[in-house]
Amino acid sequence: MKEIEAKFYVSRLELIRSRVTRLGGRLGARQHLERNWGYDLPGDPLAKQLSLLRLRQDRAATLTYKRRGRSIESREEIELQVADPSTADALLAALGYRVVASYEKLRREYSLGPVRVMLDELPFGEFVEIEGPGLQLIKRAAFQLGLVWSRRVRNTYLELFDQLRAECQVNAEYLRKEEHGRAFKERRSVHVHRCAEGEDKTGDLLREA
Repeated sequence: MKEIEAKFYVSRLELIRSRVTRLGGRLGARQHLERNWGYDLPGDPLAKQLSLLRLRQDRAATLTYKRRGRSIESREEIELQVADPSTADALLAALGYRVVASYEKLRREYSLGPVRVMLDELPFGEFVEIEGPGLQLIKRAAFQLGLVWSRRVRNTYLELFDQLRAECQVNAEYLRKEEHGRAFKERRSVHVHRCAEGEDKTGDLLREA
C-alpha cells in the first residue's frame, strides 16, 4: 500500500482545528492517546534504509512497516492489526529486533473532502499531518489551512524524537507527553525548522509555495 502524507510543525494547533471545522471538516476520531514503539536490528539497518518498523497501541494495536518512496511525502506501507501488543513485542524480540525509541501522542482526526487531517500533540511539539490519495490534494488542503508547504517537516516522529533526544541529552527510551516537555520545546526548532502557520487561505485557489 502506498501512503502519501505531509507533516507540519505548528505553534497553535487550536487555530488549525478551527480552520478545519470552518472548511467543513468532519470529526473522524475524537482525541485519543497513542503509544508508539519503533524497532530496528543491531546496526540500525532499517534506519539506514530510511525505513521504520512500528508497533502502535491506541484503540487497537497495529504493526506497521514503512519505506521511504521517491519523495519525502510518499511511503510504501504494510500494516496489520495484532491482537496483543505484548505478544507482538515478544515476537519481534525473538527475531532480533529491539526498541530504539518510543513515545506517546495525542491525536484527533478529521475528514476534509478526500484527505484526512490529523492534529497531533507530542512531548516535543504540536503537528498537523495531512494524508490523501494524491500530492496535489494534500497541497491544496495545506494551502486552505494556511500551512506553508515549504516548511513541511521531512522527518518521521521517531526520527524527530531520536534527534531531539540526542540534542537535549535526554536518556529516555519511552517519552510520555508530560515528561521532559520544557527541554524538548526549547530545542525542537533545531530540527523541525519554523512553524508552518501562514495566512488563512480558505476558499483561495491552490498555488505553489
